[in-house]
Amino acid sequence: MASATGIQRILIWSKWQRVAHWVIALSGLALFASGWLIDKAPIIADATIDIHLLLAPVFTLGLLLRILLLFTDKGNASLKALTPDPQWQKIGEMLRFYLSFGRMPLPRWYAHNPLWAPIYIFIIALLLLQAVSGFVQGNMPILAGIYLPSLHGILADILFTIMLLHILAVVLHDLKGNSAEISAMINGHKFFVPGEGESSPAIDPVPNISISEIGREKKK
Repeated sequence: MASATGIQRILIWSKWQRVAHWVIALSGLALFASGWLIDKAPIIADATIDIHLLLAPVFTLGLLLRILLLFTDKGNASLKALTPDPQWQKIGEMLRFYLSFGRMPLPRWYAHNPLWAPIYIFIIALLLLQAVSGFVQGNMPILAGIYLPSLHGILADILFTIMLLHILAVVLHDLKGNSAEISAMINGHKFFVPGEGESSPAIDPVPNISISEIGREKKK
């Protein structure tokens, strides 16, 4: 969809990708909270354990959906979209943007952030390990010499830190950018201004276009 000013509103995130994202995000946040209460508020531990156990399958279903999309989706939810050829210039620009706390220019990209894209695979692996350790620890607290409840807690701390960094990054992108990063994960659409000094190809190979090329097909 194009406006009179040339701004393009383009579907980036599919319905099922957004469903998986929000199921993981919301149930994961509730699991962090209930897990923290189990440890810090023993007086209500029984109630919070029940909540934790009810939320765990919901989280797992969202995670399994996201993993399924890695292999079945033809767009930006695919494994291919998360493993593009590294664009070191854009990665360096993203690092400078973060390290300057948003004072340096924010690079543009099509779908996945060039710095975060390869990290998402690692995050999905951590989420899967967290889910497995949570389900197994009740019947098998020690596996291969590893005390699973401790592993579950360590993974929770790591994932909570990553979640906070992700939220801060997205808010910073939305404040400094013009593509509506936050609302894009709700309605699926991002905004692009064609030809705004962008000559490099899009970060994601799916679809394999340059941001500067957006909208030109309609003019031919």
